[in-house]
Amino acid sequence: MCFNSAETIDYALSSFMEQDYPDKELLIIDGDSQDETVSIARRYEADNVRVISEPDEGMYDALNKGLKLFTGDAVGILNSDDRYSDSRVLSKL
Repeated sequence: MCFNSAETIDYALSSFMEQDYPDKELLIIDGDSQDETVSIARRYEADNVRVISEPDEGMYDALNKGLKLFTGDAVGILNSDDRYSDSRVLSKL
């Protein structure tokens, strides 16, 4: 989940990309940011990384959007200013 997070989103997304677990999915739910957040996020788009940018009603609305679109067996939340502590976090789970 993110909104106007251009200063931090690359930090979070690179953390996800560094994960060594091969079967991972990332949904970037953006609340219609007006800065460079979406263009930064789109650099990471791939088969397992989707960017959804549209107005929402806040953090929990964005969270619910993501949960509805999620296709995996386990879910985790990584906010736009968070980072995994190491590259094996998803593998450990």
